[in-house]
Amino acid sequence: MKKRKKQSSTDEVDIVETAHVLRVQQGWSVEKIARHLSAGRRTVQRWLSLYKDPASSYWTGKRSKRAKES
Repeated sequence: MKKRKKQSSTDEVDIVETAHVLRVQQGWSVEKIARHLSAGRRTVQRWLSLYKDPASSYWTGKRSKRAKES
């Protein structure tokens, strides 16, 4: 199995949006997207559902930001 090349911090690729584009515009299956992005099928399904829901953490700007505990 090939290892996925790590993206540098200068790459501004949004993996959730990439998955959505591949699914909707290119017509790829969830399994094909998962292989292409080196992710699990369920993870890709979760990304696609995040992208669809306007109230999700993807659109509200709360992604991957954890609250600091004091």
